Amino acid sequence: MRYHPATLLRVLALCVLSATLAQAAPPYNFAGPWSGPATARKSGAMGTITAEFTATTNLRKFTGTTTLTAEGQTRSCPFTAKYRKNLILHSHCAGRAVSTVIVHFDPGTQTLTGSFPVGHRHPDIVDFTLQRAPA
Repeated sequence: MRYHPATLLRVLALCVLSATLAQAAPPYNFAGPWSGPATARKSGAMGTITAEFTATTNLRKFTGTTTLTAEGQTRSCPFTAKYRKNLILHSHCAGRAVSTVIVHFDPGTQTLTGSFPVGHRHPDIVDFTLQRAPA
């Protein structure tokens, strides 16, 4: 069997086009309110976390605000996020360094899960699960 170079180029071009179209838009629109529980691993402290995602002109980028309420305290921080394989969220809390949180999306359960450190010297890790909240 003999292959023609033009046929191989067409197949390669089709594969590249298919891969480009598959990555053109995220598989899910995250825009809107999300909320769920947050639990600290060491201390066991529990709270709630909410996130309001706002779409941008780039289909893979979002902005918004997260609010963590635990032990009688509430803290809100703006963020920017980019969807690739996971959501990469950069939180910009006042007076703190930018923290990066990798958020995993489960299309089967429609949930966002992740964890982030809290504290300076010996940080506790807080695990969270978010589901889309009713608007």
